[in-house]
Order: sequence, then C-alpha cells, then structure tokens
Amino acid sequence: MKRKIASALLIAAACLSLLSGCNGNSAEPQADIIEPETQLNEERAEESEASKPIPETSLPLIKNEGNNSVSYPYLVCTDAATWYISKADMELLGESEYLEGLESMLPLVDADFPDAQAVFEGYLTEPVPPVDIYTDFSAKTEVAQSGRPVGAIYRMSDRRIYLYGSWAQASFTLLHEYTHYLSMTCADLGLKSGFWAEGIAEYVSIFVCENRLIHSINYGLNEEQFALFASRGLCNEDGSFEPKKYYYGYSARMHMEENLGEEYFAVSGYTMTLRESQLQNPLMTSVSYFEAATFMDYLVKNYGKDTVFMHLDVRQEDFESAYGKDFKSLFLEWAQYDLELCEALGIKLD
Repeated sequence: MKRKIASALLIAAACLSLLSGCNGNSAEPQADIIEPETQLNEERAEESEASKPIPETSLPLIKNEGNNSVSYPYLVCTDAATWYISKADMELLGESEYLEGLESMLPLVDADFPDAQAVFEGYLTEPVPPVDIYTDFSAKTEVAQSGRPVGAIYRMSDRRIYLYGSWAQASFTLLHEYTHYLSMTCADLGLKSGFWAEGIAEYVSIFVCENRLIHSINYGLNEEQFALFASRGLCNEDGSFEPKKYYYGYSARMHMEENLGEEYFAVSGYTMTLRESQLQNPLMTSVSYFEAATFMDYLVKNYGKDTVFMHLDVRQEDFESAYGKDFKSLFLEWAQYDLELCEALGIKLD
C-alpha cells in the first residue's frame, strides 16, 4: 500500500507540477539566410492569409499585422495578455475546438492574472504590460525539459509564454509561468537562483492565488487518484482536493528517511535522488519545487512578505544576514514544523 501511495504521489507530482520552470537560458534564435524564391513564397503566403475571412467566433479576433502573421494570423488582445492564434494549432485541433478552448480560458486568465499582480503590489512596474502568449500545441518541445511533459514555459529571452500540449495541459502551469513574468521581468527582485524563482512561482500560484485555471481541470486528477488522495487527508471538508495539503504532505515525505532513494524534480532543473545528505545538510539547489514553495510560505508567515521579497537574491551562505539563522537551521526548523502540521491536519504520510 505504501509503495502504491508513493507511486501515486510521484505521478501526481509530475502531473500537478508539470513544473517546467523558467527557460531563461534559451539561446536567441539565429537569423536564417532567406533566398529570393523563399521570400517570394512567404510573401504569397502572407497575402493568402490576409485575404482569408476572420473565423466566426465570439472571440474578439483581429488580424495579426506583424511579421509572424503567417504562423499566427490572428490575435486576441485583453488587458492581461496578447494571445497569438496559431494556424498550425487550429489545423491540429480543428478551428472550432481550438477557439472554444481559448474562449473557456479567457475569463479564468482575466481573473487569475490580476490576483497574481496583487501579490507583487509595490514591487511591479506600472502599468504591467500585457504578456504575449503563444500556443504551440503542434510542437514537440513539450517533452524537452528533463524528459518531463510541460504545459507552459516563460522564456525570458523574448519575454513570452508558450503553451504546449493542449488547453487543459497548459492550465496546469500557466499561472506559475505568469508569476515568472511578473517576478523576473516586471519587478526588480534580484532573483538569481531556481530556489527563489521556482519557490515564489509555486508559492504565488498555489498558496496565495485561487488559481481558477488549475481548479477548472480539477488538477488533472482521475477518480482513482482523487479517491486515494481523499483517503490520505488531502481534501477539504466539502470533499474538494486541497493543493496546500498536498504540498505539505509531499514536502513532509521528503524529510523522512524511509523515503530515501526516491526520485524527485529539483529547483535546479534536474531529476535527483533523495539522499541522506539532503536530509542532514540540505542545499538550496537540491530541494524540490514542493519544498521551495512550502518553505517560502513558512518564511512569509514568520517573517512577513516584505522581508522575504526584499531578500529573494540571498544565497545559502548569506541566509543568517537576512533571517538571523543560517539556511540549514531554518530549513530543518521548517521541516519539523511541516511534519507536525501534517499530523495536526490529519495528512497521512505512511
């Protein structure tokens, strides 16, 4: 039974997170040499797209007049985002299904994105520019990071969010990636490590915001997974799944010796194996996304948001100057608190 639970937790970790993180180190694309004939074909393609009528939909579609109009012939502009409508994705899913998927997401995004902005009040440039969002469902890059499927990435090199897989898959991580946009592009927080970058993205999208996007797909849980999680105390009194409890429980398992040898995805962007050294001498680079988020929640509760936000550039060796305790002491203190919290909440870890 224990192995079954551990397996389900690991599967759900991959599903619930799909934590691609921020692909800030992507190389800029190199300009291609365009032959005259190729250029002529592209111009003809642009003319052909320009002559097509706008699809019938209730969405406020407008023609894309930019230089990527062949691949993305239409735009939808809202206060929060500029959506680039992919020709290839409409052909992949079917025009109606594609546009209906976007239409269902827009009100969720229009509610979720301002919630995330509110968390950073006082730290953002004003006004926050709408983020560019490109769908790329037809691409193969959804399995590009550490062999794990991802639903979205924020790429700092061009300040865009790319959505992969499907509308549902993108809903897993869109708010997480938008938080990257806010914290790394629209605010000067000095983020220098995956620990803080991923920790704050998870903290905001799971612990602070309602995250209507991920609620809308019920966290991707099937009936068997939901029943298992309910039996482990991971649901609210009304029977709904509670992600915070899941994060508490998953993090607590990372503190237990009987789980040594389990693999997990770390904030450094690598799949790692839980070892004794991480339990005794934790490293910022080796913690899981779940631990980084839950630890940040602990810091905010005990030291205040402003103190945490003003020290998002602190390195492991400088923790004491910011919090009065070194990283190891504070992390192990939180780990013990997390175990006690799980017991108080009735979260079963065995």
